[in-house]
Formats: sequence, C-alpha cells, structure tokens
Amino acid sequence: MRLKAALHIGTERAAEYVQELVGRFGVEEDFFVREMLTWAITRMPAEETVPLLIGRLKVPVAQVRSQSLHTLSKLHDRAPVQIWDAISDELLLSEDEEVAQAAWRAAVLVVPGEEKVGLAERLATQFGRGSFERKRSLTRAFGALGSEVLVVVDKQSCAHAAATRAWMLEPELDLNALIAEV
Repeated sequence: MRLKAALHIGTERAAEYVQELVGRFGVEEDFFVREMLTWAITRMPAEETVPLLIGRLKVPVAQVRSQSLHTLSKLHDRAPVQIWDAISDELLLSEDEEVAQAAWRAAVLVVPGEEKVGLAERLATQFGRGSFERKRSLTRAFGALGSEVLVVVDKQSCAHAAATRAWMLEPELDLNALIAEV
C-alpha cells in the first residue's frame, strides 16, 4: 500500500505531499518503498525538494541522511551548486557506511572541476576502512572523479589505494576481485 501511494503521488506530481514523502525516510523499513519515495520526489519541482532534502542532512537519524543524499544524487543536474555546498566533511567521512557512501555518490556528481582534487584528498582518508561494500564504493567514487585525481591516489601507500589505481587505469578489471584482495 505504501509503495502504491508513493507511486500515485509521483505519477500525479502531487507536490503538496513532498513533506510527507521526505518525512517517511526515517521510518520506512522497506528498501523498495524508499526507492519509490525517492522516485516520487524527483518528479516534483527541484526548487521545493532540494532545499527540503538539504535540510534533512543534519537530522541525527542516519537513514534520513543517507536517503536524502541518495535522492539529491538523483537531482544532481537540477541544483548542483546547492547540493555540492551541502555535502559536508561530516557526511563524506561519516562512520555510518550508508551515509558516507551516499555522500560520495552525490559528491562526485556535483563537484566543480576545480574542487575534484580537494574532494579526492578528503576521500583518500577513507582508504582501507570499513566493509567490502564501503571499499568498493570508495573506489567507484575515485573512478567517477577521473584520472586527474590519480595524483592523490598515488600518494597513498595502502593496498586499497593500489587496487583503486589499477582499476582506474584499467576499468575492465574485475573490481570485486581487486577489492576482495584488499
């Protein structure tokens, strides 16, 4: 029923329900419903949704922050400057893996060209940390930033950075296998 409600709101572009949709981020347990909430929100005017989502990035509930970041990543082309300005080091370096990974995915989509190396330097502090998923996500973030950040990767001396460098230079390599060896 919740999935159908979010689908209906998104299909109808019923912007009067945006607050309620975003409000569900912290309480919705079903992944597929959360994805439908995100889809519905992306169908609404960005001038209404982006500020609301940015405001949710300071909520102490990790699921709210990660889902808000995930949704902002889907809106990256509509408000890149606003989104970039909202992605703090607290989010990028979060101990919560879901928050950090969502922040990385959003950040690489909106980072201004002249800020890429600076972002890479902050992300490089995360090499070797966390689960397989966290490591793989970080490597993908570096890949999305492009070859100009290899200079940052090359300064790192851990196995995770070496695997990231190898994958960035040869993207046809099996990323899962590279990260599994870290």
